[in-house]
Amino acid sequence: MCIRDRPDSGSADTRITYKGPLVDDESKTREELETAVGDRETADAILTNLGFEAAATVRKERERFALEGYTVTLDSVDDVGEYVEVETDVVDESDLEAARDGAYDVLERLELEPDDQLRTSYLGLLLGAE
Repeated sequence: MCIRDRPDSGSADTRITYKGPLVDDESKTREELETAVGDRETADAILTNLGFEAAATVRKERERFALEGYTVTLDSVDDVGEYVEVETDVVDESDLEAARDGAYDVLERLELEPDDQLRTSYLGLLLGAE
């Protein structure tokens, strides 16, 4: 669970996000649930009182591009490195394989190798670097 400040969204948007476990062995596909938070400090206090502790702060600069129904994201993550994400929304689990194949096609068009992907989150990479 995380609290996100998203200045790149065009507003001072704070959101709370849950990312579930990875759903397969081939990608970073996972269930994500997210909602806006009206008051960041109150949300932080609620999570703290529920027993959650901050693990780390991930700082990044992000650029987004649209390509054939996919979002291509270029991230520069402080103390971790630079990464490319290709993603799309999938409503029905039966569409997952086709969406993954399409994301691999986008990576190949960008002259990137799908087999070189990392399945570790930025938080995991940051904590692993410490």
